[in-house]
Amino acid sequence: MSFRLTFIFFLVMGVSFSQKEANVWHFGEGYCLDFNSGVPVQSPSQMFTAEGCTSYCDENGNLLFYSNGGGRVPASGQDGGKIWNKNNQVMYDMQGTEGGGWSAAQSSVIVPAPGESNVLYLFTVEEQEHYVDATPAVLAAEPNGRGFRYFKIDMSLNGGLGAVVEADVPVYDYSFEGICAVRHANGSDYWILINQDTSGIGVYSVTPNGVQLAGVYPAPTSTSGGIIKSSPFPFIPGQTCCNKVMTPAGLFDFDLSTGQLNFETDFGGNVTSSFEFSPNGYYLYATIFDPVTFNSQLLQYNILQASQTGQTLVSTAQVVAANFEGVYMQLAPDGKIYFTEPAFDPITGDFTTFLGTVNCPNTSNPSVSIDVFSYPCDLINSFGFYTLPNFPSCIFYNSYEAQIQFGADTVFLCSGDSLLLNAGQGSSWQWGGDASTNSGQFYTVTSPGIYSATVSGPCGLGSDQIVVLLCAIEEPTDSNAVAFTFPNVITPNSDGANDFFAIENLPVNTELFILNRWGNVVFSSTNYQNNWNGEDNSGTALLDGVYAYKYTTEAGTTGHGFVHLVR
Repeated sequence: MSFRLTFIFFLVMGVSFSQKEANVWHFGEGYCLDFNSGVPVQSPSQMFTAEGCTSYCDENGNLLFYSNGGGRVPASGQDGGKIWNKNNQVMYDMQGTEGGGWSAAQSSVIVPAPGESNVLYLFTVEEQEHYVDATPAVLAAEPNGRGFRYFKIDMSLNGGLGAVVEADVPVYDYSFEGICAVRHANGSDYWILINQDTSGIGVYSVTPNGVQLAGVYPAPTSTSGGIIKSSPFPFIPGQTCCNKVMTPAGLFDFDLSTGQLNFETDFGGNVTSSFEFSPNGYYLYATIFDPVTFNSQLLQYNILQASQTGQTLVSTAQVVAANFEGVYMQLAPDGKIYFTEPAFDPITGDFTTFLGTVNCPNTSNPSVSIDVFSYPCDLINSFGFYTLPNFPSCIFYNSYEAQIQFGADTVFLCSGDSLLLNAGQGSSWQWGGDASTNSGQFYTVTSPGIYSATVSGPCGLGSDQIVVLLCAIEEPTDSNAVAFTFPNVITPNSDGANDFFAIENLPVNTELFILNRWGNVVFSSTNYQNNWNGEDNSGTALLDGVYAYKYTTEAGTTGHGFVHLVR
């Protein structure tokens, strides 16, 4: 029997592009940023809020709806709470009596409803100002505010503009300022984290069965008034770094499978409400107040380094900006972290909110740009704005940096086959070793050798090399021998094409293992039936990327190769 291994192996830079559900931002006093072109483009909005807001797009970056999260109508005349559709029309008016509070730093967040097509949840939480601007009658009826609530929106209704099918459903009546959505390890359900009165952080599961309390986890100090941020780092079996949750009380480790939180670091109690994770989840950016100088510094903490070396996270800190005035930070689809910087001119009386960026946050050498956008605020009819839209952090997972990650150091190439090496994103490329002169992103290998590449990008330089060896092929013992071939890519999107890892002329009783880039077995079968569809043995969808396979036939012949999983 002869075995011919046919494949094209994509050697990527570790690039995993963020999703498009957060590509359109609505915030502040009628402002919108559209990231679909690759750079943020300003456009008008009906949004009116001082702080909390959220928006959500479909998988192609088309806006679905947005909201300020609700709240009571304040004396200044600001909006009491609405949900707007993609045409900037009111989908639902909360009339100042439903939802949470637009003055909550994170008033709301949107997630898809698990198990329901075209249905989404809008979750809301109350503002601390409830105790200040609520009337005596409201305080008597709602002594703890409206707390944690949700709306369900069916986007198949109203000609695709959507409609609310469940409104203002109460979940917990004592929750202020912070709400965070984290995707479950199974890839479809969600965890919602809130400030659970003054007890700590409440973790709620969102499944096809609804919204249920999973647990309440104490913090060393009260979190009743703080924002909650989570790392975009995905669930990877066997990976102990870097699923984290951050609040002003400190950093927590978060189990994406169980929803359990474990407290790790408190940063000396000097953390402000301005912090965010890098798109790859390896770094934490936090604004630390110095009680001696009365200035705030933006620091970068290396979560991956602390995990690998055992050193404390605080000891990995490096200063990114010595005098930092950012109030709220938010990951963006362009791979940067945006922050708000409100400024008041006491001479002119003008109030302006500036947007700045932390550039190259996936690297150890980030930089800060200030005044990328500026928004004048009307203090006569409003209070200005301070925060940016809130999204599930998983949308922003992006491991891009100027660092080539070829994966396996050695691969095997069968005679007559080829390898397509992809050095990924960058502004220039240089191939070396046994590669002929080439300055493009791709290089096709047709013979054994050592191949290297260096890429230059906006965030620095990176390089790696790979050794390509000639594979051994068992020649047929008779003229009736039949070769079998392996696909180089599967796209399990249920379109009927390449949904499965289907091996042509597969011998019976062939044992197959699928391994991730860390060498962990994610799928196995002792009698493979061409049924691997990009899920592990428990049925959980695996992340896009390159996976290795190993096989052993009933006759004892072994081999291995690589397949690219693309959804």
